[in-house]
Amino acid sequence: MSGEESLAQVNREIASPKLRNLKRAGFIIFIYSLLFTSLVSFFAVTIIPDQERIHYYIDNLIADWQ
Repeated sequence: MSGEESLAQVNREIASPKLRNLKRAGFIIFIYSLLFTSLVSFFAVTIIPDQERIHYYIDNLIADWQ
């Protein structure tokens, strides 16, 4: 399903006033994505030991090195 089709379906389910509710939902998604990305990176740095992080996780802290 394309983004346009998704928006057409979601448009019917959004309560009025639609613009205010869309802005509110977009803001919540934005804050969640910022928090999730930063917290996962922070915890990966604190949990993975320095020696392993330098050798195996240098390109991507979230994924495994294999």
